Amino acid sequence: MTQITIAYAPDNNRVTLTLTSMVSALKNAKRTDEIEFVILYSPHHLDEKYLPTFDNLQVIKPYKLTMIKVDENIFDNFPCSEGLTVESWFCSLLADLMPNNDNVLYMHCDTIVRSSLSDLFNIDLGENLVGVVEDIYTSKQNAMRLELNDNLYFNSGVMLINTKAWRKADFYNQLRNTVLVDKKILSEQDSLNKVCDNKKFILSPKYNFMQVWWKKFVHEYDNSYLKEYEKASEKPIIVHFVGAKPNTVACKNKFVGDFLEYSALVPAYDVLQKEIKSDIKGKTSEKNTLWKKILNFIQKTVKK
Repeated sequence: MTQITIAYAPDNNRVTLTLTSMVSALKNAKRTDEIEFVILYSPHHLDEKYLPTFDNLQVIKPYKLTMIKVDENIFDNFPCSEGLTVESWFCSLLADLMPNNDNVLYMHCDTIVRSSLSDLFNIDLGENLVGVVEDIYTSKQNAMRLELNDNLYFNSGVMLINTKAWRKADFYNQLRNTVLVDKKILSEQDSLNKVCDNKKFILSPKYNFMQVWWKKFVHEYDNSYLKEYEKASEKPIIVHFVGAKPNTVACKNKFVGDFLEYSALVPAYDVLQKEIKSDIKGKTSEKNTLWKKILNFIQKTVKK
């Protein structure tokens, strides 16, 4: 039996992505895999009406579900790069939020699992803080920018976290102190790379396969790692949809067909997707309406 704990930090826009990722992990698990899903969320960004949907996949394979509400205010003044939300920082709390776990797999919502994760969870991380895959582009540039001693800049979309080591290192407070002092930190990925410097276990790219199709497959991998990447491209275990997401027509990732197969197993997937898009559109319209009212007021004031 292998205990597999997978954590996500979705907002409204990533509900169906998360559910599809969960389905893929359940569908490809071994009979002896004991799976627990952890959902880190802020009620300001994830409507609580969607919370029950994360428990609706038990028919595929029984699993444990742990929902943890996070106070996003503790991340005030933390930087967020374009396209990311405050939820990207929630993973830094996992060691404290999961005191009885020694390892947690944190994944971005735009991932799918194509095989059992038991081998991954049987890897001994030793004293390393994380098991990670090097980022597929600008990794060397970012390593230099952050002055990383190990010269390795990883992608934080898939991390096997040594939560036992994180607790020992008082990880969150280390990260917070780094973020608020080091002005080179631009995102949670930067901060994780900095705090984990020299304490990273390098995983095979099959555990975080990224296809940069929109950049004409430009990468910076060294020859030895590139060979592993090319091998992983045939049978990756975890696919990470960097760039356009697989629930949009813009996604040209070679594994988008796999995503669609798994999404078809999500109860009421199409209904959820339409409702979420409608909610987002409605909120955008409300913002636009408010802005127009403010603009009209300013224009009238100027005319007077």
